[in-house]
Amino acid sequence: MINPPLSSQNDESPGPKSPPLVDRLERGLVTLVFIGMLVTGTAQIVNRYAIPLPISRTEMLLPNMFIVLVFLSLAMTFRYRENINVNLVVDSLSGTVRRVYVILVWLLAIGFLIYLAYSAIKVAQFQIRIDAVTNVGLPAALLTASVPLGCFLSIIRIVQVEILPAWRGTR
Repeated sequence: MINPPLSSQNDESPGPKSPPLVDRLERGLVTLVFIGMLVTGTAQIVNRYAIPLPISRTEMLLPNMFIVLVFLSLAMTFRYRENINVNLVVDSLSGTVRRVYVILVWLLAIGFLIYLAYSAIKVAQFQIRIDAVTNVGLPAALLTASVPLGCFLSIIRIVQVEILPAWRGTR
């Protein structure tokens, strides 16, 4: 079951209100990476078919940008409640038991995100120590940094959209 958006307000962004800085950071980074992917993909097609001169570096840059986009947009799926959710157990519970169950499930998800972010930070530290670069020549730690950033933004959204409403009994 896909959860419906939380907002019934008539504004341009469905979902709960959040600090403007977090919203701008989230939207700005996702938009920037998406535009970069669009420009890179278009350049790849034009250079391969219109001008028979493929740019080899763009072929590897596009998958790297996709990885960054996935982790940054993860938080947006939580904000807009567009994540796929199976509510078989939750629907059979009621009252306080349901609230406790929902909070515990989301705390487990936060625990996983914290572990994922910690592991990515350790990998990035190792990549910095050995001066690792991607096959495009960018520092590998820059690509890896999208994982903890996406996890951090996701944790904010989970608390905001799932845990606090369950705690207050509004969900």
